[in-house]
Amino acid sequence: SSYKEKHIKPKRSNTGELELFKEIWNERPHISEISGKSIHIFDINCFHHILTKGAYPEHRLNKDNIIILTRAEHNDVHQYSMNDLVNKHPMWLELTKRYDKIKFKK
Repeated sequence: SSYKEKHIKPKRSNTGELELFKEIWNERPHISEISGKSIHIFDINCFHHILTKGAYPEHRLNKDNIIILTRAEHNDVHQYSMNDLVNKHPMWLELTKRYDKIKFKK
């Protein structure tokens, strides 16, 4: 097979996330909801599902379950435990509050 065939990414199915991220971007200030740092360009890596898509698929398109944060903060969320994040900086307590609010909402 040709080089071109091997390096074409498979087309992802349309989950509705991109459209939802664009709506959130248009509705909310372009700042991290964790640190308050400015975010200057739309980037899907600046959106984070508080309750994971895998464990809580019913919350995948729930705007309340998605926060805007910087790319670096998003990477940290996936690399460190919540305890480590909170120990690193108390701003991460906001994420734990939002997690509990969504998860235990009646």
